[in-house]
Amino acid sequence: MECKEIIDNLTHKGTAFQMKGIVMSLDNHADTPEVLDALYAMKSCKALAPLMRMPMCAYAMAVLDLFGAEPYRGNDPDVLYLISYLGEYMRIRENEKQSSVQQSDHI
Repeated sequence: MECKEIIDNLTHKGTAFQMKGIVMSLDNHADTPEVLDALYAMKSCKALAPLMRMPMCAYAMAVLDLFGAEPYRGNDPDVLYLISYLGEYMRIRENEKQSSVQQSDHI
């Protein structure tokens, strides 16, 4: 996965694109300096994300925490929930990738 596509989505003005960038960064564990810079810039974005209706800044802070770039030390329930939720998402995706690799090794 090319980081340019992730960064383009994270820096897009539309929240749907930003959400796609969040998911792509998690799926690819894209913690490059450029991706992290885009996430830092999103920390001030108060626009509400589609579906879960949480501010985009909460997603950015959660991903920065999950990548180990900036541990979250606050008590915002949205951010704490997303750290837990997205962390579980990352674990599930990683298990799926490992399972897929193991299955292809047996073929």
